[in-house]
Amino acid sequence: MLPLLLLPFSATIVTAATTWYQPFSNASFLYSINDDGSIPLSAVSTTGWKGGNAEIWDLDLFTTNQSDIANYKAAGKAVVCYFSAGSYEKNRPDSSSFNSSCYCDAGSSCKMDGWDEWWLDIHSSDCQANLKQVMGARIALAKSKGCDAVDPDNVDSYTNSNGHGNTEADQLAYNLWLASTAHDAGLGVGLKNSGDLLTAHTDQVVGAFDFVVVEQCDQYNECATFSPFLNASKPAFDIEYTHAPVCKPGWFTMKFSSLGLSYKNLEKTCPDLSVAQVTGTGRTTSRGTATGSAGAGPVSTSTSKSRTSFTCSGSVQRWSGLAIAALVVMFVG
Repeated sequence: MLPLLLLPFSATIVTAATTWYQPFSNASFLYSINDDGSIPLSAVSTTGWKGGNAEIWDLDLFTTNQSDIANYKAAGKAVVCYFSAGSYEKNRPDSSSFNSSCYCDAGSSCKMDGWDEWWLDIHSSDCQANLKQVMGARIALAKSKGCDAVDPDNVDSYTNSNGHGNTEADQLAYNLWLASTAHDAGLGVGLKNSGDLLTAHTDQVVGAFDFVVVEQCDQYNECATFSPFLNASKPAFDIEYTHAPVCKPGWFTMKFSSLGLSYKNLEKTCPDLSVAQVTGTGRTTSRGTATGSAGAGPVSTSTSKSRTSFTCSGSVQRWSGLAIAALVVMFVG
């Protein structure tokens, strides 16, 4: 674990009144990011279809049309928009916005194993500035399209051979910046995998993110690592591929027939959405009274079905502790 208390920085995260999406702890979830086109609206209310009844739909930010997002929301769905925050994908419409020095060529050490993607440099100050621009624009795009939350992927580069020297401190600062930027835009934000970072910095990570999406934690017996989210009444969603998962209390699990993460390849869910819709009863308690340097107001909640929107009044220190503010300052610069 890093010696965070030795960091010589101090800062208060100050924000105007901001409201963002927070799913209920027992919300149901559909993960469908590899579709050729949009999910047909007829699937929204199809009781016999395994994913149609899910309350939250996690869809690709770039390939999902704004009009479809509006239709899904009108049908009662919350829409989470997926994008990769930690890798370069050459076919994305904004790929030219990345500085070439912040990723590397095919065959080099920063290419992701098994994928046509390249780890991004979150270590150097020049690339941090470049990523702030690109990812800030992606978060703004999610807001403009009407997404309720974002699902930034590949945010655990320091545990992989990334070719850039990305460190645990870099990753924590970057992930907290992503969460803060999403919240400032009025969007919820999920943590994707990142079990090592969660274990090392549990309070900071759970406090910053609104839910967690994990791949294959049942297959590799790692789901307990993410229990701090459940303990904080924040939902945990597990994606399994060819492995037949065991239903886990508190978790919502999806099993796909392949790595093609499309609703077309979804085989089962747990709880089983083809039998009955899982309806969240909601969280009725607030986060308590926020404290800050400028007379922060209370944190209140408003609820409806599977979501909670948190409103922070006044100037608030969104995450408590010297270390969090310091790390955000490290990345924001």
